[in-house]
Amino acid sequence: MSSSAHVREELSALRNTIAAIEAGAPLSARSKRVAQGWNAARDPENDALQTVLPFHIEALDHALKGGLCLAGMTEIRHAETRESGAASGFVLGLAARLQALRPGQPVLWIAQSSALQEAGLPYGLGLACHGVQPERFLLARLPKLIDALWLAETALAHGCFTAVILEVRGNPAAFGLKEGRRLQLRAKAQGLPFLLLRQAGDAETGAAHYRLLVRSAPAGFRLLPDGQAMGMSLGNPVFRVTVEKSSTALSCETLLEWSPNDHEFRLCEPDRFAARNEPGAPHSVDRLSASALGPDHPARPAEIIGFKRTG
Repeated sequence: MSSSAHVREELSALRNTIAAIEAGAPLSARSKRVAQGWNAARDPENDALQTVLPFHIEALDHALKGGLCLAGMTEIRHAETRESGAASGFVLGLAARLQALRPGQPVLWIAQSSALQEAGLPYGLGLACHGVQPERFLLARLPKLIDALWLAETALAHGCFTAVILEVRGNPAAFGLKEGRRLQLRAKAQGLPFLLLRQAGDAETGAAHYRLLVRSAPAGFRLLPDGQAMGMSLGNPVFRVTVEKSSTALSCETLLEWSPNDHEFRLCEPDRFAARNEPGAPHSVDRLSASALGPDHPARPAEIIGFKRTG
């Protein structure tokens, strides 16, 4: 019953998109996503549309041979634990784009308990604000890595998920080239995107098509409807993404801003957050008053207290 309703809804959205194209009217954000998703799913003669989801950023798409791999493994890593929020936010942005591309199917996030203890659990309201649909987001928390690997392979074999995400801590010996190859082949056979999130891990030889290093970057100012920046505001999250491994052997570093309303990454303009980091920039918080003892006051000598011996 729900499947039939979903099919009718998808067909209705596709008809509206076709009508807008024929009338020459501008497409809405949803209509663009429907058109892209339909082309990616229905055009059997164009391998590029079948296997990648473009970022629509020339340098990044060129380095990744078209965009995010939709049939295989992509590794996203960060080198330090403090960058876990940035890497997780970037992966959730990818999950939101995949949800828009393949509506009706859930995203499965598999994580080691040790990884969640360091980085924290995904928060439902935060997922919604980030553009992810919480009702189609499943989290599996497993204490042993071997169980997490088994669940990831089983989920990929089932083929009912929009994407499967596996979060691991560091570079565990139990997850080497052999295990990664099994997951890569399973994802490729089912035509599903498999995202490996390596938390505080080093770059190593792996089976992933691509490896991205994600770090946090200063957020820009929030833009007003007229395009001007609103001072002392906080805009969308920004990520510094470096392509470390790709089939094109090209390296690329870009600043990407995630727009949760439009479900897309945009090339960030450095001028938007340059003013925030200028020395002497105005701050709304009052400065603390000067110390009554003055700066660099010498410490008082310690007072020695003697105790009488007992017994």
